[in-house]
Amino acid sequence: MSEDKEKFIELVDEDGKKEEFKELTTIEIEDERYIILIPSSSINDEEYEEEDDDDDDYEEEVEVVILKMGYDENGEMLLSNIEDMDELNQVIAVYEAMEDEII
Repeated sequence: MSEDKEKFIELVDEDGKKEEFKELTTIEIEDERYIILIPSSSINDEEYEEEDDDDDDYEEEVEVVILKMGYDENGEMLLSNIEDMDELNQVIAVYEAMEDEII
């Protein structure tokens, strides 16, 4: 069994803003690899705490980021957006199935 060590990645958006993400998992589908990330800022973020104790329907939801993994000629990891909606939906379905197995 592999070590359960948290991995963090810093990404830079199109405006040059840096944000740190925690790697949740990687998924391989048909020889393509994908990485599932969550913003570090959402970990233990008070924004996701229940505001109203009487609201029994409250459900904590945090958006994840899904990127396609690749490597350049020097072996450096490259991450890119998934442009094809069918491909993205397939990755989402696999990730959701993995989550259901964990719960």
